[in-house]
Amino acid sequence: MSLSPTLASIIGADHVLTDPAACDLASSDLFDWPERQRAEMVVRPANVQELAAVMKALHDSNADVVPRGAGMSYTGGVVPSVPAVVLDLTRLDAIAIHADDQYAVVGAGCTWEALAAALKPHHLRAVQPNPISGSVSTVGGAASQNIPGGMPAIVGLAVVLGDGTIAGSGSGAIHD
Repeated sequence: MSLSPTLASIIGADHVLTDPAACDLASSDLFDWPERQRAEMVVRPANVQELAAVMKALHDSNADVVPRGAGMSYTGGVVPSVPAVVLDLTRLDAIAIHADDQYAVVGAGCTWEALAAALKPHHLRAVQPNPISGSVSTVGGAASQNIPGGMPAIVGLAVVLGDGTIAGSGSGAIHD
């Protein structure tokens, strides 16, 4: 795909995968979906800024895009039904603990298990209940499906829109 050099300049060539094995794996899910198509490419940004730049490039090229965390959607939501670029968000796994204020800023690709481990030394835990598959499922994946039990404990989101614009919500959108 001709986008590979552009995307590699944004996130590094090691994080733009085009080999069939990686594309096949990134197109899979917990279940076998008959309409599944193999990804054309797998792109693995590391932070919101890289994700925004990648999305702008994909938007400008009119590419079909499927976001993916751990690939445990139970609904086929991470499986391309047309040839598409799969955004593997598992590198967005940063965790910043603000123990005195009792909150954490967590990347969409962070697993619930990693979050629990990071909170433990601070004698904290996530208020948001994690799914049964928390050892491998991602915080962003659960939030995208509004499970489990809604999102009352999520106080803000940074959302990268289809054109690469970053939109903030909640208390995380307030600056200064």
